[in-house]
Amino acid sequence: MPLGIYEKDDIDALAEEIRNCKGGGSPMTVKEMTEEIRNVKEVGFSDGYSEGQTYGESIGREQGLEEGKAIGYTEGKTDGIAEGIEQGRKSQYDEFWDDFQNYGQRNSYRFGFSCSAWEYIRPKYKVMPNQSYGVSSIFEMCTKLKKIEAEYFDFSQVPKGNATASGLHYSFATCSALEEIEDVNLPYSYALTYTFAWCGVLHTIARLPIAEDTLITNAFDTNYRLKNLTIDGTIGQNGFNVQWSTKLSKASITSIINALSTTTSGLTVTISKTAVNNAFNGGSTGDEWLNLVATKNNWTISLV
Repeated sequence: MPLGIYEKDDIDALAEEIRNCKGGGSPMTVKEMTEEIRNVKEVGFSDGYSEGQTYGESIGREQGLEEGKAIGYTEGKTDGIAEGIEQGRKSQYDEFWDDFQNYGQRNSYRFGFSCSAWEYIRPKYKVMPNQSYGVSSIFEMCTKLKKIEAEYFDFSQVPKGNATASGLHYSFATCSALEEIEDVNLPYSYALTYTFAWCGVLHTIARLPIAEDTLITNAFDTNYRLKNLTIDGTIGQNGFNVQWSTKLSKASITSIINALSTTTSGLTVTISKTAVNNAFNGGSTGDEWLNLVATKNNWTISLV
């Protein structure tokens, strides 16, 4: 295709410039000029690309630094606020428990946690009372509390005492949401008076120590869901009554029967007939049950 006038003028001017750059000489052919133009274009493109890349990297780095600073500031601020809140909570936690537990030296918790506001109780210091009244009503009326955790409680140092209101008197009464009492080394108690009464959803008492002279009064009233109960010791007094506990396991019922004193007479223990029928082969008339209760024929074993 013929070159336009402007294109021809441009090429002529460029050819002249190229001859001057080459030190003068004979006129170039069109082919030679084309090659020189291409070379100039490629060199310019390459140099321009390199410079542009370098400039872009510089600008990009500066922008990246600024954006990084902004992001870092925001994240640092967020982390700092969270850390500050956590430190504040820890400070309040320490201050509360240091005061409430006398820096771990408190030795009596009578009515200590008796309040409906507790949803869980995880003190800073392990609760280890050593007074005969030290756990009386300790959790009474904790209507939201669901579990007593062994990690935070140890009642092994509580002496037996010599009064009805000592020991485990009303200790867990009316804990209407309480489901489980782990093995917190419950003490041998002078009396079990309404100890677990009105704990309608309590299903597990890991271990309950009972001395032969421990008085038992309404200890398990309305324990409708009690399933797992291990007796440690000897039942030697009237009043052991789990008639409400229709879900008691075979192991739990066996634990109760095995704990009955062999030296007493004229005493009665009351157990849910439904629980016995569900737990033992043949129910309350089967050999499995009859053979078990025959070992304690000095007791009246009432099924209700």
